[in-house]
Amino acid sequence: MDAHMEGISSSIIVQAVNGLTAEYPKPSMVHLSTLPGTPRQQDDTVLVATIFAAHTAQPPQSSHIALEETLRGRSSYEDYAESLLSALTFSSPNVLVVQALPLMAALKGSSGELNEGWMHCGGDSDL
Repeated sequence: MDAHMEGISSSIIVQAVNGLTAEYPKPSMVHLSTLPGTPRQQDDTVLVATIFAAHTAQPPQSSHIALEETLRGRSSYEDYAESLLSALTFSSPNVLVVQALPLMAALKGSSGELNEGWMHCGGDSDL
């Protein structure tokens, strides 16, 4: 999964963020200026993987075909982001992790995993 994430271009990231923020209110707190051109570190990757998990869970109507052909399934991004979040939540917080937590909370809540959603939401409010 690391190699896949490193191969994602910045245009794919921007398309995913723009597609989500155009139709859903929660991802509007993701600021494109905080995202790297291509995910390179865990902090970068956790937010991008969470965005992709949210995007593939409920693809926006305005989704691009190239984006859909590039992305994998929701569970691969969600599992990857959760593994990174579990390691990063207890380290020094940064903007990328703080942006990923409420997005993951909304993703979990919308899929019926309310307890996990509350845990991510609680981690976000603590930071």
